Amino acid sequence: MFQQLAILQRKNDMRCGGMQSATDVIIIGGGVIGCAIAYHLCKLGVEVTVVDAGEIGAEASSAAAGLLAPLGSLSGPGPLADLLLASWSMFPTLVPELEEVSGMCLAYERSGSLRVVRNP
Repeated sequence: MFQQLAILQRKNDMRCGGMQSATDVIIIGGGVIGCAIAYHLCKLGVEVTVVDAGEIGAEASSAAAGLLAPLGSLSGPGPLADLLLASWSMFPTLVPELEEVSGMCLAYERSGSLRVVRNP
């Protein structure tokens, strides 16, 4: 289970259930997406190994400044906007779960955004 997740810094990988000789799924990339996939697979009882060239969660995902801006680069409504909003709406219920299993405070704060448009 994810609660038993071990981060192995020497090998830059992460394994569900600690050290094991076999795994069901190997995920290449320990960013937010790779770790999210690993988390949910572990909850289903799948043996998962996450491998990353660098430190887990410290590459591209760390450059996002912790922002979730689902509509930031979209030009209007459509299927992608619907998918992004549906995903974004699930996050507030995931935060307490992640805080409980990790023992960490995620300091999640839901706030708005402002898009400035200039019309000459």
